[in-house]
Amino acid sequence: MKNRIYILAIGLLVIIGCSQNDQEAKEHFIESQPSFFHLRNGDWLNDEWIRKPQNLEVVHQTFKKFGYIELIGNRLNNNPFILQDLFIKKKPYNLVDSLIIAFENNNLDVKYYREFWVRRGEENNDTVVYNILKDIKYSYKSELSSAELSLNAMEDLVNDTLYQLLRIE
Repeated sequence: MKNRIYILAIGLLVIIGCSQNDQEAKEHFIESQPSFFHLRNGDWLNDEWIRKPQNLEVVHQTFKKFGYIELIGNRLNNNPFILQDLFIKKKPYNLVDSLIIAFENNNLDVKYYREFWVRRGEENNDTVVYNILKDIKYSYKSELSSAELSLNAMEDLVNDTLYQLLRIE
């Protein structure tokens, strides 16, 4: 009988001790969202976070590591291209190519492309956007190009959380 009471007392102490540890853990747990959380369902046209060059670079390097072909697939040939609230009437591959040409040739007098690069210049992200477009175009040439870009991703800028979420999705 004494053994049963002794075992019961020890069991109660363990249960109470464990519940107190859970209580302490709950007091110190803070739920947080990654800095890019709003990109999944947010308004891309008015998003300030994605316009910052350092954030664009992190997303770009993560996408490079994941693989632009895996991310975009054949959607660059779609006409029109629709993503969230973005409606692009041209084939995206042609748009990417035209934007690259317009960046390299300031004298190109096509209003949309000129205004696009002026806006990127005002946001101080024109060089980063240009490099992203070049990498998208390069990766689209072949799966081998996409794999090469993936190997050349700057690991220190790759966001592990975003990368894992891309793999899951």
